[in-house]
Amino acid sequence: MIDGKEGLAQTIVGGEWDIEGLVRGLGKEPERILRCSMKAFPTEALTHSPFTAILNILEEHNISRDQVEEITIRTVARAADILSDPSKYSPTTRETADHSLPYCVAALILDGKLTNDQFTLERINAPDIKEMIHKVKVVAEPRYEAMFPEKKPAGAVIKTKDGQEFEAEVDFPKGDYRNPLTDEQITFKFDSMVLDKISREKRDRIVEMIWRLEEVENVQELMQAFSGQ
Repeated sequence: MIDGKEGLAQTIVGGEWDIEGLVRGLGKEPERILRCSMKAFPTEALTHSPFTAILNILEEHNISRDQVEEITIRTVARAADILSDPSKYSPTTRETADHSLPYCVAALILDGKLTNDQFTLERINAPDIKEMIHKVKVVAEPRYEAMFPEKKPAGAVIKTKDGQEFEAEVDFPKGDYRNPLTDEQITFKFDSMVLDKISREKRDRIVEMIWRLEEVENVQELMQAFSGQ
């Protein structure tokens, strides 16, 4: 299935692939699974570093939504171009909202979180969102270009109505393997995605089993937990 006829190497990259790289250093270098990242937010990937910077400011300085006068996001040029063109200030669907940096920043400031709750049509069209979104400015930061993609830099500045400015900058978003989510944050995201679809009892069974996955003797147990059997 990897290197055979019509296998992964042939169908995806035309056969030009370093297959030995799959096992090179195996047992001698850190397992690649430990270098996997996880999205902390259900949004486009380049939005995550700005969100992390914003949350750092809000948590450190205890800024309330009513204090915010202006938010400036500094990011790589491609993110500024893709995620903050004029159309991104008037999202109309889930898909346009989760690819709109101004919308997501406004929702994060107002609600203190970004989950599926922030991407309903009711929330997208809410008056407070429409007011806050125009307080968000996105600018390309030239010095970030040389850092990307080895790093995922972004910065944020929140100006309050009394004239103060609070700033933060990050190299990696929350959820990157170099800035990992805590177990509690992973569980929070899981809950935000499933609790409106399954019972609390089923949720508890799945979570308990995943956190002790190395003790599960038969993967069928996990599949049955997901299927509800």
